[in-house]
Amino acid sequence: MIPTKGVLSVSSGSKCKAGRRVGRCHLCQLSPGFFLNWTLASWVLALFVWLLPLSAIADLTPLNGAAVAPNIAEINVREDGVYVSLEIYIGDLATFREILPDDFLNYDTTARPPMAERLRTFSNQKFQVLADGNKLTAELLVAEPRRRKDRKMALSSSRNTLTQLPTPEPPEDDRVFYVELKYPFETRPDRLQFIPPLKPNGTPEVSIGFVAFHETVAVIDFRYLSGPETLRLDWEDPWYTRFDNKNLKRHHASALMTFLYVEPREVRHETLIRVRDLQDWMEFDLDGANVLDASAQETIKAAALAYFASVNPVTIDGEPVDVGSSRAEFLTVSSSGLQIAEAGDELDLPNAILGVILSFPVPALPQNVSVDWELFNERQASIQATATDPAGPFLNLISPDAPEFTWKNYLQTYEEPVVTTVHVPVQNTFAVPLLSIGLALAALIAAVLATRQQRTGRIVLLSSAGVGIIVAVLSASSATVSVDNPFDRLPDPETASRIFAAVLDNVNTANLETIRERRDAELTAVVSGGTIGDVTDELDRALAIRVAGGGLARVDTVQDVTLQDVRPLDRGNGFQAIASWTVNASAGHWGHNHKRKVSYRALVELNEDADDWKLAAITVVDAKQLN
Repeated sequence: MIPTKGVLSVSSGSKCKAGRRVGRCHLCQLSPGFFLNWTLASWVLALFVWLLPLSAIADLTPLNGAAVAPNIAEINVREDGVYVSLEIYIGDLATFREILPDDFLNYDTTARPPMAERLRTFSNQKFQVLADGNKLTAELLVAEPRRRKDRKMALSSSRNTLTQLPTPEPPEDDRVFYVELKYPFETRPDRLQFIPPLKPNGTPEVSIGFVAFHETVAVIDFRYLSGPETLRLDWEDPWYTRFDNKNLKRHHASALMTFLYVEPREVRHETLIRVRDLQDWMEFDLDGANVLDASAQETIKAAALAYFASVNPVTIDGEPVDVGSSRAEFLTVSSSGLQIAEAGDELDLPNAILGVILSFPVPALPQNVSVDWELFNERQASIQATATDPAGPFLNLISPDAPEFTWKNYLQTYEEPVVTTVHVPVQNTFAVPLLSIGLALAALIAAVLATRQQRTGRIVLLSSAGVGIIVAVLSASSATVSVDNPFDRLPDPETASRIFAAVLDNVNTANLETIRERRDAELTAVVSGGTIGDVTDELDRALAIRVAGGGLARVDTVQDVTLQDVRPLDRGNGFQAIASWTVNASAGHWGHNHKRKVSYRALVELNEDADDWKLAAITVVDAKQLN
């Protein structure tokens, strides 16, 4: 490792912020700090990497931390060469000394080889690119200090779902030296090899996270470049450009995938297919364009929906079924995986993927569902088909020799969700001192009879009446019987919360229906008939949880239901209150399970109708997504 002072420019006897005698320090100008810390940090990092087991820097999952590695390389293969953008961590500058400009060094550079020679050394010994076995020489396009690009993914600060260990963080010092290099070639090669800086024993000198593109197509997600890696190029269709290393791939590698979702009230058949491959079966003219504008997207959507409704027939419980509803969305593939395309955005044709969703309403969970797949091409010998039911996903592979994939109901403990009326007794009672009342009546009778008796009899009856009154008074608070109060039907807050929670559960069950008329018919069991239109409008407006692709999440659980300020309605039997609750919801689409946790606060009114509770009104005043 060269001294830290070797990265500082010098033109006079002044000092930089690190205390060294230089004229100007480009990197110190970025932010305060001491360069000595960088040298120490680099040694600590080197020791830490050396002590790590090899698996710690292997390509295990897309969340392996490569996107926040100290050094980042973005590689793009184009028609005229390989373009490499490097973000070099401040502590690893010594490894890449050849491409540092002279004015970043604080020693006499007179004997230093010219940049052209240093670039040849760098290309032959440091970051090497070989085209069909021949080393390419880099050209330096840009060299300047910068701040690290923020690539920290949403999960990078949480725990890895596989190992339960915290995923790596980027270096605290975000200063980098940025360079853009071009490795030109005259004829398009069949393969490229990338070799990072290596020690004599073949291990990497520094940690480099990298991502690769062929033209506009992402070949891999972020991975570590820890040794020589070979890339096989498909110039006709860059989608099929691949690394020999099977660990180096993008999350969405297949051009064609199909999914079957079997749910209590709906069966969905979903397909992801590249627009470019869709042309194998459908005739639509793109006039040689590599970009799809909004008009072309809508044309392709309409044509694809009509086409998919007529192919790949679906059979439910032995009966062929017609599509109930359908929709289509465009997606793109990036180094972060699949992304829903924004409406109106132009799409790059090689990356454009169409997601088609066909819905088949069912009255209950079926016993078996099958799809007879008809679309095969020469690029894929088999197609991944995933069936998902309430127990989870099951992977199938279909091929021209076995084109049918089938789901069967093997669920043993499954219970069909049904809407039921909500009957929660409200027991508002008052205490009746029956003994006291009886004794008082007896005393009254004795007193009346005493007026008709002689003196002795009168004294006895009046004494008895007096004793009875005394005992009645003494037993008034203890000898009581609880009696329902027919004039007070207002539940206490705890009972009111149980009533509303039960109504919510039934509303969520009714929402499983994908046909509006069926849903509204189910809701009549828990929604007052006179207000069902207003209530369902509010359910659709405020309680519908939408996920990427236009789908609706379905509520899995309702938690923490509480009602406050419970008060009687102005008319009728019932109450109004301020309700708050939290729902956990999920939606499966195209092989991904979207989860949502949302908290709500609403004004609600509930009526008691023939001993059953029904929702009469709801106005959501706050809805907040918690995750």
